[in-house]
Amino acid sequence: KFHSLDNLDARRHVNRLCLAAKVPLIDSGTTGYLGQVTPIVKGMTTCYECYPKAAQKVYPICTIRSTPDKPVHCIVWAKVRSAS
Repeated sequence: KFHSLDNLDARRHVNRLCLAAKVPLIDSGTTGYLGQVTPIVKGMTTCYECYPKAAQKVYPICTIRSTPDKPVHCIVWAKVRSAS
């Protein structure tokens, strides 16, 4: 099973399903220009929830839409705008 979900709750859910069904999982994702791939195999590797994830400190620019629907979109836009 391959996935590249951008939601931690969804990743945890898929992780649990694959572990329960003994299906190997390839977890992947990106942050800016950086990427990561992690194989998860029950009994052979650590699972997605076996090690703590750092809290997200910055919001990717891709979350900003032409019509913001969350306060964080406006905050990130203003932060980027003031830095340039």
